[in-house]
Amino acid sequence: MGNTIWVLSEDSDEDDWDHSFLLVNEKSLDKLAEQLNVKKLSDFYDHSILAEEYGGDIEPNYINPDELESVLNPLITAIRNGDAGKLNGDSEIIEELEDCLEKILNAKSQSSKVRLAIVP
Repeated sequence: MGNTIWVLSEDSDEDDWDHSFLLVNEKSLDKLAEQLNVKKLSDFYDHSILAEEYGGDIEPNYINPDELESVLNPLITAIRNGDAGKLNGDSEIIEELEDCLEKILNAKSQSSKVRLAIVP
């Protein structure tokens, strides 16, 4: 079984969506981000839950939602426009990115930071 990403705000510890296609396509999404001149999505990944699972101790990496919004919107637009090249599961990736964006915007409306937690 592989890892997935959960979008967690400062007051939540669970996500209702499996964002594993983002991890499957991590390299392609990072390459696309470079082409779009935005930060890589993987730069925001929080490994604290994985570290805890394996006996490590890393502080959670909470991020201002605006930072993630400025990455997600261009990625979504580029994939929709076919500018992303070949990705594994384009429609699923768009759904996952849109779900992330929705959760991030919700956290933003509540003045809460978020993290993209990698979970086993």
